[in-house]
Amino acid sequence: MRRALILPALLALPIGLLVAPVISAPTPTPHAVAPRVYHHSLNVPPQPVTSGGLVTTGELATKPFRAVGLSWRHDPAITNLKAEIRVRTDGRWTSWQDVEASDIGADRSTDSGRVAPRDATEPLWVDHADGVQVRLIAYTGDEPKDLRIELIDPGTSAADAHPGPPHPLQTAVAAAAQPQIYTRAQWGADESLRLSACPDGPQYTGPAKVGFVHHTVTGNSYTPADVPAIIRSIYAYHVQGEGWCDIGYNFLVDQFGRIWEGRYGGVDKNVLGAHTGGFNTNSFGVAMIGTFTTAVPPTAMVNAVAALMAWKFTINYDNPLGTATLVAASFSGSRYPAGTPVTLNVVSGHRDVDLTDCPGDGGYSVLPAIRQLAAQDMGNSGLVQPSAVVTQRTVSGNGSVRVTAGMMSPGDWTLAVQNSAGATVRTVSGSGSTVDVTWDMTDDSGVPVPPGPYTLTLSSVQNGNAAYPWSTTVVVGAPFGSLDGATAPALNTVEVRGWALSGLSDDPVTVRVTVSGATVGTTTATAPRPDVAAVFPGYSINHGYDATFSASPGYHTVCTFGVSTIGGPDTLLGCQGVTVPGPSMTGNPQGNFETIRGGPGVVEVTGWALDPDTVNPITVHVYVDGAFATAITADGNRPDVAAVFPQYGPAHGFDGFVTGLYGGTHTVCVYAINVGPGTVNPVLGCKQVSLPGGNPFGNFEAAQGLPGAARVTGWTIDPDTANPILVHVYVDGRFAGLGRADGNRPDVAAAFPGYGAAHGFDVTVPVSYGGRHQVCVYSINVGVGSVNPLLGCRTVTLPTGVPFGSLDTAVGGSGTIHVTGWAIDPDVVTPIVVHIYVDGRGAVALTANGYRPDVAAAFTGYGSAHGFAGDVGASPGTHLVCAYGINVGPGNVNPLFRCLRVTVR
Repeated sequence: MRRALILPALLALPIGLLVAPVISAPTPTPHAVAPRVYHHSLNVPPQPVTSGGLVTTGELATKPFRAVGLSWRHDPAITNLKAEIRVRTDGRWTSWQDVEASDIGADRSTDSGRVAPRDATEPLWVDHADGVQVRLIAYTGDEPKDLRIELIDPGTSAADAHPGPPHPLQTAVAAAAQPQIYTRAQWGADESLRLSACPDGPQYTGPAKVGFVHHTVTGNSYTPADVPAIIRSIYAYHVQGEGWCDIGYNFLVDQFGRIWEGRYGGVDKNVLGAHTGGFNTNSFGVAMIGTFTTAVPPTAMVNAVAALMAWKFTINYDNPLGTATLVAASFSGSRYPAGTPVTLNVVSGHRDVDLTDCPGDGGYSVLPAIRQLAAQDMGNSGLVQPSAVVTQRTVSGNGSVRVTAGMMSPGDWTLAVQNSAGATVRTVSGSGSTVDVTWDMTDDSGVPVPPGPYTLTLSSVQNGNAAYPWSTTVVVGAPFGSLDGATAPALNTVEVRGWALSGLSDDPVTVRVTVSGATVGTTTATAPRPDVAAVFPGYSINHGYDATFSASPGYHTVCTFGVSTIGGPDTLLGCQGVTVPGPSMTGNPQGNFETIRGGPGVVEVTGWALDPDTVNPITVHVYVDGAFATAITADGNRPDVAAVFPQYGPAHGFDGFVTGLYGGTHTVCVYAINVGPGTVNPVLGCKQVSLPGGNPFGNFEAAQGLPGAARVTGWTIDPDTANPILVHVYVDGRFAGLGRADGNRPDVAAAFPGYGAAHGFDVTVPVSYGGRHQVCVYSINVGVGSVNPLLGCRTVTLPTGVPFGSLDTAVGGSGTIHVTGWAIDPDVVTPIVVHIYVDGRGAVALTANGYRPDVAAAFTGYGSAHGFAGDVGASPGTHLVCAYGINVGPGNVNPLFRCLRVTVR
């Protein structure tokens, strides 16, 4: 069951107080408020300075504003930008406040990612001010271009303090209930901002599998009446400051427990946001309004976030206590390379996937509570990721539908099948913790159902609560098949090839073809396809299709559908992207080498290239200092190129890397490789880039003496490469061993951006004997450096002394004495020799290499190979048996362990 809502107590009127009728002024109606963003440019020096900041503005008098931030021209080579801002409020200057580069972002492949021309810090909410001063403290990489102060005046509205009732006005407590949400209209969204940025409107993603929690870093000292203006400020900053399509977050929640609609597109739909770079697909973002770096979000806010997530997870069939897998998209601030599958908690924090501390330590600390509360709001009941796999009916088989789903709690489930008239034809029930049921396309009496559309509804009761049901439609007897290929064989032409079968007979199927969503014609699947007939018995071979249709030049999504003759939708056979050529252009390739970015041991080149003889992507070759370095396929999405060359489509961008370079200045040239009748591979441009280089550096942090060994730890980097390098360890001036500095050191990564974290070393080398030794560590140069620098020397003391041990037993037998015991020399971890004496005379030498885990537990670091056992010949009678440890280190005696008397038969 859901928790009861806790509402603020109403002020009680004193008993007996007579209240005269009051005619109230009408409540203001929320309306669109146009925010204004003012820009102030800053000039940035190309080289850092050691103190006082890189840039400090004067105390600038400005027009009134309520939020402020910094933005600059988009450049992935700029990282770790840090600045301080102070403002003038009521005639007095505030203290300096830190701002850093924003850690939210749009995936590069999305509309927001494509149109965004700028990077920025998070906006700082200042309530009201009319003056600003900024000092740029630090940045890494190229100097920021077109650095601007962004001052946001979100406008005012009398309705900000009275936004009206949230929507929907419902008090239902069913698991699927939508919480009360304040709309964009209620916070005064000026929709012209987003429509100007992205006229095509919002993009949508597939079912949401993960909800990401953020904080806006706008401060916590705001009132309820401030919230609409804060959201308008973030909206204006994201659109007009960073150049996005809309506000990045799908939802925002204030500290008073109110939920606000964020990005446009429908709160009940899966709108593609710009909140978690690289992971915006199949997710939604909820921003807690405030700064929770250390502060913990208030209970009202936590409850509201949990209620919102419970509803979104209900309608998306997710378990807030579970995990889901997302695939990383391209984003410069992501922890994961593009294409990496990442398993995440269904309720995750922004920091789980991107290089950020968002939602702050305080915000992150409440995520476990949000998961539990969301599950409670859902009644700990729900279907998890239900799906259906259809094996279509054929002329020789009835077909089936397999329905599977997880369940938040064990319970009962029912699958009901209804025909197009709404009559239930089949019901299957079961219980357990999962659902895995197959409908064999028969009714309750076992008779195959007639062809046509059927609705399958899966319902469940868990913990006494009805879970949100799931439905899907299946057309029994519908056509099925494949789109094997879609190409553009000529100007203004697309060709489709594939096969299609009817689920009812061997009659040919009509195939409908669409180009970018518009039907362009039909064809009949009558071409020979013996391979299809071999897979589907009962059908003749003539069920293939191969047809051409007219299409305008440019990039299109081409789809084919099997036309239904029994009601229900046509069956999608497949879709493929095709670039259709227009009026012929021939000649040599053309394009542009646009940017170059250097890092430790690597160069990134970007641009575009196309050959006018083909709509397909071509290859570019990269040369460094006159030598071939790598080949890159220019197939990246470039809608700007498609706009200039519409017949060639957008798949002509390149973005690639050359690795294995060393420091210094390099000349990098990019050539477009001709594929048609052109005569040359033209150079698209040459650029120079300077890469860091020199001798390795690092820190020998600690040394520890161990039994027979020395352990050294620290870190080292060769500036020529981001790869780990070797360290050599010397003991008392002699080489003792080596190791690779590839341990995880996030502190080193933070201090030296671009090199990564894999630069720690932790190496143990053998040392012959105990006592004091000098241990030195050298970094091994791999680049243009000239030496293997010494990182330092330290003195370690290893255990030393004379052997110790025990003669545990001496047992007399017939003509023999069996002895056991253990021995260790503190100078070494290797086994030593034990001499056994009988009646004062040497009898046998034994090696103490037997397994003794009790010794290993008692003397940490020496291992278990220190036991001895053996037989000594002796005459009948009583004898004195003694054991001596034979010293191998600096010790000067072979100590007696013990003597025992024993009788031999």
